[in-house]
Amino acid sequence: MGPVPAGVLQLLALIGALALAYVPLGTCMARVYSSPRHLRVENDLRVSAALPLPRAAETALKPR
Repeated sequence: MGPVPAGVLQLLALIGALALAYVPLGTCMARVYSSPRHLRVENDLRVSAALPLPRAAETALKPR
């Protein structure tokens, strides 16, 4: 098999793999990024003021 047919097959395999993983991967990412639950590390960082609280950030951005 020459390099051109091998490249076309590899491209088709990549497109097929992305098509199969599109919905499950998107669902998983949506669940991770929209979760209201925080990890313990995130809570510890907020307590130590390394991360600002969401409400503090909102009030800091509002014009006075």
